[in-house]
Amino acid sequence: EREKEREKERERGKEKEKEAKTPPERKAALERKAVGQCAAANDEEDFGGLFGHKPTAAAEVRRAPAAAEAEAEEARKKSPEGGGRRGRAFAWMDSGDEAEEAAEAEDEEEEEQASAEALDNVQSFGRMMLLAPSLQKRLASGSMAASDVMAACRALTRARFFDADLLEGLYGELRRLLQADLLDELQTNDALQCLAALNAYDRGVFSVVARTFKSKTRAMDPGLRAAWLDAFRRFGHDAERDFLQLLEAPPLLPTDPRYRKVRCWHHSRSRCALESNCTFSHDPRAPVSLVDVGHEDWWRTKPLVMTQNQKTLGHGVYGLAGMTDTRSPPAAPAGWAMHAGLSSLLG
Repeated sequence: EREKEREKERERGKEKEKEAKTPPERKAALERKAVGQCAAANDEEDFGGLFGHKPTAAAEVRRAPAAAEAEAEEARKKSPEGGGRRGRAFAWMDSGDEAEEAAEAEDEEEEEQASAEALDNVQSFGRMMLLAPSLQKRLASGSMAASDVMAACRALTRARFFDADLLEGLYGELRRLLQADLLDELQTNDALQCLAALNAYDRGVFSVVARTFKSKTRAMDPGLRAAWLDAFRRFGHDAERDFLQLLEAPPLLPTDPRYRKVRCWHHSRSRCALESNCTFSHDPRAPVSLVDVGHEDWWRTKPLVMTQNQKTLGHGVYGLAGMTDTRSPPAAPAGWAMHAGLSSLLG
């Protein structure tokens, strides 16, 4: 019996040593597992009592945070914006939209405004690229002033900047301003030179230019008319032939002495696009100019029609000896000499 007691004491000592060596965290875990009620302590709870066991207050306190966290996680899973694959997908999409909105806001803040002053200072392609987004938005709005549109045309010409979307907005603004008669010939010239430099053609713009300035060609500068005629011919725009003819030969006023008296050289060459509205004469006998009246068609009254070569080299042979040349006439073959009576008639 003494030996058994000694063995029990040794076992108790070993257990105490183990408990002393066990970390505090391990002890707490063992205590949580050990919390319960032994079935042998109360025989009436051997079976049914176990299922009806109610946890102690300490166990309820320890379980409350974990239960609350589990309930919150379950609520997040059930909510459309919460956890789960669907929730995570929507959360990712929302974060992307927020990032895009933030980037757009930053771009708008950094975007330079395409004012007339800024466009007049453009001297390079790179500088024009920075102003292009703002300029495109202003052109699309359809409310730019004529001075701003002309500044844009000059800037595009200097930078040789071609952008199809931007030019579509420019075409619309030019048509609007021309139809409202808000551009003069110098501003319109800037627009045409811009389109020519960029090799950009819009039939509507050229047609509106022709209709707007058809009655203003007489007051235009000859150099300006020549530049416009070159631009129209460059793009092959011949829908308004009458306007092209007026650029070549502006109309005459009724008070002009040449009115309906000087020959229309368009009619003499092929066809006059103005027809009855032409201010020149369609008579083939009309003089080319008033200066040559009575002199330019002298050959029509002569019996002999000569070429210029015959006039300069055939003196004395073709009947003009003694008129402008004091030299003796050359010897002519038999039958070529002109009778004195005929020579006097030709003189």
